[in-house]
Amino acid sequence: EDEFKLIEMLSRYAELQKAFEKNGFSELFEDPFSCAHFLKQMRGIKDLLEKAGLGHLLDSPVAFQKFLEEVEALRKAAAELEKVKAQLADVQWRWEKAVKDLQSIGGDAEEMRRKLAAYEALGSVEDLQ
Repeated sequence: EDEFKLIEMLSRYAELQKAFEKNGFSELFEDPFSCAHFLKQMRGIKDLLEKAGLGHLLDSPVAFQKFLEEVEALRKAAAELEKVKAQLADVQWRWEKAVKDLQSIGGDAEEMRRKLAAYEALGSVEDLQ
């Protein structure tokens, strides 16, 4: 019975070793401290993803890749929005300046109208002679 348990244990050991090597983690199999650290980090990442409702991303590299592509697209869109925001601020500043300029011109025009009305009230040169 002990011999059977030993054979079973060695078989599991060999399968675990193959699984680690097949997935590029042979160094983790050889170093239990590194393996424990890696698993602890993965647990933290998994917890964060699950808390955000994104736990499924760890189950599918394709889904994770799609998610990263969407995040990158959102980053680019946000950068474009920042450019548009800056352009809008510039347009707003120009608009406000134009309104002030028009108001100033309007005030000047009103003053000119009053002066013109005063001259017109004097009558024509012929009327004055």
